[in-house]
Amino acid sequence: MKKLLCILFAMFFVMFLAACGESKPAQTPNPKPSYHGVPFTSEKDTSMISMLLPDGWEVREITDGDCFGVPILHGMVLYPSVNPEIAVTVACCENFPGLCGTGKTFEDLNFGEDAGRVIKSTEILGEMRSVLVTWEDKPPMYYAEYSIPESSAAKWEPLILEILSTAAMAENALPRKAAEEAAINKWGQDYDDVYAMSYDHCNGSWIVTVRFTNKGMESSVQYTVDANGTAKLRFNPDIYYGKPVIYLYPAQTTDVTVKLLGVNLTCTYPAYNDGWSVTADPDGTLVNRADGKEYSYLFWEGVGPLETDFSEGFCVRGEDTAVFLQETLSALGLSPREYNEFIVWWLPQMQDNAYNLINFAWEEYDTAAPLDITPAPDTLLRVFMVWQASEEFIELPAPTLPDAPLRDGFTVVEWGGTERNSR
Repeated sequence: MKKLLCILFAMFFVMFLAACGESKPAQTPNPKPSYHGVPFTSEKDTSMISMLLPDGWEVREITDGDCFGVPILHGMVLYPSVNPEIAVTVACCENFPGLCGTGKTFEDLNFGEDAGRVIKSTEILGEMRSVLVTWEDKPPMYYAEYSIPESSAAKWEPLILEILSTAAMAENALPRKAAEEAAINKWGQDYDDVYAMSYDHCNGSWIVTVRFTNKGMESSVQYTVDANGTAKLRFNPDIYYGKPVIYLYPAQTTDVTVKLLGVNLTCTYPAYNDGWSVTADPDGTLVNRADGKEYSYLFWEGVGPLETDFSEGFCVRGEDTAVFLQETLSALGLSPREYNEFIVWWLPQMQDNAYNLINFAWEEYDTAAPLDITPAPDTLLRVFMVWQASEEFIELPAPTLPDAPLRDGFTVVEWGGTERNSR
């Protein structure tokens, strides 16, 4: 009897082990994703990540945090439900992430023509395998990162790479190479090198640098290239606003408050004090309420952002600059008093140059240095000149200048300018 019980127990134990062995394949992920339904897609601002997920994989979106010490702008974590520890972060970040340590190996991944160049960096740290995959041509900086036990790499890594190979990213942004080509076409001259190193995630524009040699000296110029491939010269994102002055002409004596936004003020007269508060007369005379003194206008200088270029403009002989400014500023609506004060300030810096390239900033100036005036003026005229000295004549398409406004009601007039450095 005991012998029979031992035989039955042994048979039961063997069947139990067999049952346990049969359950193992169910825990093993499919070697290739079984794609189903619509790909998972996540978008934020100009960033888009879309990929095909296999059965049994889940996704959690990232709302904040950082990776390799740089902020994550948009991303997600993918993981198999049977093993959540096998987590893959797919995201875009502000700067290029990297792995530190020793033992890195690099290889190019073949993810298809639409993916551009994709680089895989692998680093073995003890018993763990750390992997960073970067999509080099996709703005902003897209990457995937995962760390798995080295003993499980052969089991999980092929599936992870299969999932990543389905990823579509930033289809609503311009690829890096296309941005560089747009900048080269805009430059239109010989160059030594071109590279798009940074991407403005908020407005979807690349910042592309073109390096060139001029008279034996190395120099560079920068362009912003938007998602439509439009390249604009990016000169001194922080420029110096030279002597803008503000005239106030109310219909009757009025208390006026003027604030200037977006600019780091370096000099004001009278003192700014978080805004100017003055009593203005119709002839433009101002009495500053802080000190009770009389002023002809509000003066300021400062530093702030302003994109300017000479895709259009005027090339004027230095000796002809005074006449050009008289005629042009009058046509724009400045009074003789106003344009004479403008010319007296800028002419000494321009008249001895062989040529002056001259253009005017309009909407971009209003955006970069907006005025907040109370009460609001009925007529606002702001003239901001951008100029650059030139040793030779340069053919430029002439811009279409706005007509002089009809000075009606409370009128505010401002003029100023900035000198661009020569290339």
